[in-house]
Amino acid sequence: MTVPQFEQAGNETPRGTTTPVVGLSEPQFRRHTPQDEEHRRSSGPTDISFSSLDPTSQPKLVQYPEQVTANGKLKRSFNTSYYGKHPWLEYSAQDDYVYCFYCTHFGGTPTLPGQRYRSRPFIDVGVRRWKDISNFLEKHTRGDRHKDSAVSWTKFKAIQTKELQPIVSVLMTDIDNEIKENREHVKALLKVTALLGRLGTAFRGHNETESSINKRNFVETCNLLAEYSPTLFNKLQRRYGHYTSHEYQNDLISVINGVLINKVPIPKRECEEFFYMQKVALISIALMFFLGVADDFFDLKWRYKLIFPTLSVLPLLTAYYIHIGLTTIVMPKFFRGFFGPNLDLGIFYYVYMGVLAVFCTNAINIYAGVNGVEVGQSIIIACSICIFNLVELTGELSRYHYFSLYFMLPYIATSLGLLKLNWYPAKFFVGDTFCYYSGVTFAVVGILGHFSKTLLLFFFPQVFNFLLSVPQLFRLVPCPRHRLPTLNKETGFLETSKVKCKVASLGPLGRPVLWIASKLRLISYLEMEDSVVEFSNMTLINTVLSILGPMREDNLTKTLLLIQVIGSAVAFVIRYFLVTFFY
Repeated sequence: MTVPQFEQAGNETPRGTTTPVVGLSEPQFRRHTPQDEEHRRSSGPTDISFSSLDPTSQPKLVQYPEQVTANGKLKRSFNTSYYGKHPWLEYSAQDDYVYCFYCTHFGGTPTLPGQRYRSRPFIDVGVRRWKDISNFLEKHTRGDRHKDSAVSWTKFKAIQTKELQPIVSVLMTDIDNEIKENREHVKALLKVTALLGRLGTAFRGHNETESSINKRNFVETCNLLAEYSPTLFNKLQRRYGHYTSHEYQNDLISVINGVLINKVPIPKRECEEFFYMQKVALISIALMFFLGVADDFFDLKWRYKLIFPTLSVLPLLTAYYIHIGLTTIVMPKFFRGFFGPNLDLGIFYYVYMGVLAVFCTNAINIYAGVNGVEVGQSIIIACSICIFNLVELTGELSRYHYFSLYFMLPYIATSLGLLKLNWYPAKFFVGDTFCYYSGVTFAVVGILGHFSKTLLLFFFPQVFNFLLSVPQLFRLVPCPRHRLPTLNKETGFLETSKVKCKVASLGPLGRPVLWIASKLRLISYLEMEDSVVEFSNMTLINTVLSILGPMREDNLTKTLLLIQVIGSAVAFVIRYFLVTFFY
């Protein structure tokens, strides 16, 4: 082999002697170890770059060494035209090998699949089979490692030349496109894996090389898809055997298996839980609906209105006990010194939920009697619950708020149509049936949705109406069968309905209760002759008429619904702002 001669003496000087290579049939490599700069200086070629700060070594010689065959004939040698086509190329005149500047100093991945450590062409080992060097260089340029290394080198140069932003923006676009292609490619392989697993067909054959005609289903399916997908075709052709190897198939199967084991059973269990909860909720709603029908037809006594709702919510409480079972409540700050931060109520928590269901059922029923009030207040409560559920969807109990929405959204949709027919002048009357149905629906979502206390906040007008009605409901003062406002036929306005009774019939607590209520302007109270007193019925509807005076029925309904909206607004303020003072 001839000794290399340089064009200009003093510019480059050979640092070693070349060694003849005889009988080359494969690309010839000379190993070097780029562990660090010092190690490379001592064991590798010394006339190429040692670090990323060095320039690319591209010496231009008058004559390059020629390879010698077994019979002593000279063959091809390196050509400087390769520099123009591949600016990353480094040539070692010392050893007559070529290397890749980008991959050596900016390569991120230690080895490619199927390669041994320190056996990477153009990085750990040089290449110099000049007969096929053009093909080797083109193949290396198309490789994934070289592309990534070129991107890293471009970023490095951009930082040095203070042109990072415009260059990086272009590079990041290329990287994003590459990531997108990789995702689509892996997604296609996963779909093929899932399809073959679902069909129960064989994945692979004994010989799956590129020239084999018996690759079996996985490789053949991928090749078929590649004919219609340029991205998949390029990926498979660029590194054949890596993306379809047995190891890669095992990884794909493991990924799908992990998803099936870790992800699918949890939603399945949750679906079974909510399916059961949905059934018992519908049973409770149906039982209460039939109770409302019975009340409309047979005019049930008050004791039955307390007993039957309790029985109808037993399936609901059973579902809560089986699937939820939490009976611990968070104590307010001023009680934590006595009971601690949490208190387990045990069976009393179920008593509380039973009472809540009975209250919700009857609270709608006793706050009624004006066209549009029953349906209107129910729609406002349902909308408030939906808003609360939507706010809480990002919390830990989001699945229970989804459960609540599944009930509330259809309820609102159907009730809006009913409100149109029930609005003054009404064409359709709802009766006790709708009141019971609405009340138990709210109780169901409040109990199974874990927000029973917040539900009571949305019932602020109903709670006030119930507390105002307690003296009449518990017979401290006389209570007629119906306490609806009366219609003045001359004016067409609704006025407060009143009760007349003897003072002696009031009982020991009757007169003090009436006196306090009258002073608070909650009722109209008048003492008449012969020890007779007259007072308005103790309901929120009559209180509004007593304070604002007689009004048309539609205006009264609007006023009551406005109070309901204000009550919901106050509930949200308490729930999200004032609650920090107590909890």
